[in-house]
Amino acid sequence: MHLYLAKHPTTEKIDGFTPEQRFFISWATIWRTKSRDEYVKNR
Repeated sequence: MHLYLAKHPTTEKIDGFTPEQRFFISWATIWRTKSRDEYVKNR
């Protein structure tokens, strides 16, 4: 992400979030949806 922002600098906030904040929010959303096979079987 830092390499991309170095080539395409922006400080634009979207919905009040900086590019770094949006990156980590999307990362957390992706990992929140990941489940191990054992968990899925038990569910």
